[in-house]
Amino acid sequence: MYITQEKLQHINTITHEGKVVILATDAQGKIWYSVKQDGFEDSYLNTPPEQRTGWENWQELELPFKRWVKAPTLFSWEMKPSEPSR
Repeated sequence: MYITQEKLQHINTITHEGKVVILATDAQGKIWYSVKQDGFEDSYLNTPPEQRTGWENWQELELPFKRWVKAPTLFSWEMKPSEPSR
């Protein structure tokens, strides 16, 4: 696979419900993913044949908790919910 997303690192591949999923992090610690197309998705069929790569575009994995804050005890961290979207 040709990786078009810049500065990805720690790349790993898993399968989920019959799909191949690539997970990676970038230099800022964001998690990105791409899914292998099986040829029946609208995004695949609506793309001209010469532009098909067989993979969905990279998307950032949205997590419900976006920031870590230091907990009162030493060597302890806990997650706090991110601000609600407006």
